[in-house]
Amino acid sequence: MKRRATMPRSPREGRPGGGWRWLHLVGLGLLVLLTGAAGCAKDTSSATSTGAPASTTQAPAATSSGGVGSRSGSGSNDSGSGDSGSDSGSADTPPSTATKAPGPPAKGSGAIMLVTLGDSLTAGQGEEPERGYPERLKDWLEANGHPGSTVQNLGRSGWTSQQVIDGADGERGQVPAAEELIGPAVSEGTPVIATLLIGSNDLWYLYNNDGTTTADEEQADLEHYRGNLQKTVRALKAAGATVVLGINDDQSYRPLMTDPTMRENTFPSISSGEVGQMSAQAKKYATVVREVAADNGVLVVDFLEAPLFRDPARLNEDGGHPNTRGYDEMTEIWERGMQPLI
Repeated sequence: MKRRATMPRSPREGRPGGGWRWLHLVGLGLLVLLTGAAGCAKDTSSATSTGAPASTTQAPAATSSGGVGSRSGSGSNDSGSGDSGSDSGSADTPPSTATKAPGPPAKGSGAIMLVTLGDSLTAGQGEEPERGYPERLKDWLEANGHPGSTVQNLGRSGWTSQQVIDGADGERGQVPAAEELIGPAVSEGTPVIATLLIGSNDLWYLYNNDGTTTADEEQADLEHYRGNLQKTVRALKAAGATVVLGINDDQSYRPLMTDPTMRENTFPSISSGEVGQMSAQAKKYATVVREVAADNGVLVVDFLEAPLFRDPARLNEDGGHPNTRGYDEMTEIWERGMQPLI
């Protein structure tokens, strides 16, 4: 302790070594001891006071970062830490901005209605009876937790993406027919998955004409195809369905095109040179499907390079449609793509 050299002396102290000086020093010593003891007590009290809040603030932090496991061990604080954990999760996970139709229920929760739109590949042409992939997909749904599921196959042989909307041959379009099926099912609580695989005939008809198909005609066809897909997907989603878009195979590799005799007998106006153009356009179609799917937040099932469409053993003798084995494999590709929905 520093000596208080600057402190003025009391007039009563007398000369150095006097009794008053001694008593004063004793008094000062007692005062210092009492002051020190009080200071220690204050320091101890202060440490206890500040330590408790520190412990209190750390517990919620541990609960928030600890997730569900920590909350289950927090006793009476579970409710409060649950709120904290929920808020933290909301802050870390940005809301989705994709436009998506209501999805089907979780696995094992009930029947699903499957509505399939498309051309001859959807209709099942190439096998007898014409079950195609739609009936097989219905069986798959029932075997995977959705007993009582149904299928409404609207596919029509020879139809284009435009005819899916407008209809043909005295039949109304598949889109309005699908809307009439989807609306009541959704209202009754039955989820609906709508699949669309269309474009094969758009591609055939683009090149099966007099003369050579020009680049301008190909571009106009591409935009027309895009517009039809957008209209169809948006209508199906607006009706309440979960939509799955299919990408067609590259038809230039089907035996129907690679065999000159088959091509001449079926599409006499498609030249060998246009077969190469068709392949390039098929890839552009695939890009359009992916872009439309991304715009609308829907799943895509890709058949562009599917080997089954190039193998005569998996195709009907017409060289253009799957046989029973081919439809089995086609269904497996659909199943892999649709697995997230069930």
